[in-house]
Amino acid sequence: MISNLVEIKEKLRGKVFIFHTRSGVFSKGAIDQGSKLMIETMVIKPDDIVLDLGCGYGPIGIVAADLATQGKAILIDANIRAVRLAKENIKMNSLGNAKALLSDGLEAVADQQFTVILSNPPASSGLEIFAEFCQGAFDCLKPGGKLYFVTQARLKEAVKRVFEKVFGNFEIAARNNKYLVSLAIKK
Repeated sequence: MISNLVEIKEKLRGKVFIFHTRSGVFSKGAIDQGSKLMIETMVIKPDDIVLDLGCGYGPIGIVAADLATQGKAILIDANIRAVRLAKENIKMNSLGNAKALLSDGLEAVADQQFTVILSNPPASSGLEIFAEFCQGAFDCLKPGGKLYFVTQARLKEAVKRVFEKVFGNFEIAARNNKYLVSLAIKK
C-alpha cells in the first residue's frame, strides 16, 4: 500500500466515488474546482470512447468511465505516481471499462481514436503544451468527437485562438468565477 495516502469521498453526478491521492500529484487534498466543473459539464454518452489527458489520480476519467457504461475510458498522465493512483482508484470504484497508462502527451494512445477527450492540464504547462495537447487531441478524435478543456477563466482568449486554429471552432461549455470549460468539435 502507498504511504501518506489521502482519501477523498465525493458525490459526483449523483454517485459517491472514493479516490486515494498523495503528495506529488495535483490537488491531493480535494478534487479541484476546475475538475468538478468539468465533471458536472461533460456530456458522456453510454457508448463513448473517452480519453482523460493528464488524468492525475483520475477523478474526471473515472466519472467518465462510470457514465460510458457500454464504452470505455483511458486515463493517461506523464506522472508515474498519478498513473499508479489512477489504477488503484479505477479498481476501488469497480470500473472494468477503464485503464490508466503512463504517457508523454498522447504518445501511448497516438494510434487510437476517441469520441470524447477531456483534459484539465496543469496551469503551469504554458501555451506551447496546451497547443500540443489540442493538436494531439484533434488527431486522436473521431469525426464529430469533442474536446473539453478546463483552464483558468482569464485564459479564455488564448484558448479560443488555439481551438479556432486547430479545430476551427470554440465554445464555452461552462464557466465560473475562476475556471472555464472550453469545447471544440472535430468537424
